[in-house]
Amino acid sequence: MVFALFFFMTPIVCGTSAQDPSHISDIFELYETGRQYYNSGEYAKAAGFFYAVFLRNPYDKEARKALDKSYEKLDKKPVAKPEIYLAPLVELFKWAGYAFVLTSAFLGFLNIFKLKKNLLIATVMAMTISMVFFFEGNNLEKNQRTEKLFVLSSIPIRNDPLYGSSDFFELHPGDVVALKEKRGIWLKVRFECTEGWILDDYVMKLN
Repeated sequence: MVFALFFFMTPIVCGTSAQDPSHISDIFELYETGRQYYNSGEYAKAAGFFYAVFLRNPYDKEARKALDKSYEKLDKKPVAKPEIYLAPLVELFKWAGYAFVLTSAFLGFLNIFKLKKNLLIATVMAMTISMVFFFEGNNLEKNQRTEKLFVLSSIPIRNDPLYGSSDFFELHPGDVVALKEKRGIWLKVRFECTEGWILDDYVMKLN
């Protein structure tokens, strides 16, 4: 009886996880799931899983090719530069910021004893550069942590989380949106410069 229960529940569990790439950590499994969806003609879901692979490994050429082919099937232009996780770059920007902070501190210390114009200019420049590095690093880290959703079918963006609310924009299969807020079955998302509400039935979580 236990075996029978396991036998009947296994497809349900697998089916549930396959709908959401965020629950899968193995890149090969993501790619294979996307390939299965592609072969069965479910190109939007296939593109979502290939996009999830690309998010985790932007250097995966096979995933990029598969993503472009899926987008072609959706009559959508291949993405030029998909949003990717740039964790190494985030760390690089932070360490560069720290380096310039130390440099500006050292130059400032020298200014205490030698008030020279060149040293003062170099100190200000080092401090400015460090602020830029920290700012860009924080932006990249924020983008990395933002929850991203993959649109599976055409869906209107509404002004309010209500069925009767007017819609002012339409998302299409293959679009990637950032999740801003969740309220029951409604999701507040941002797509490019547009923000509004959509139903959660037409998207899948990428990260």
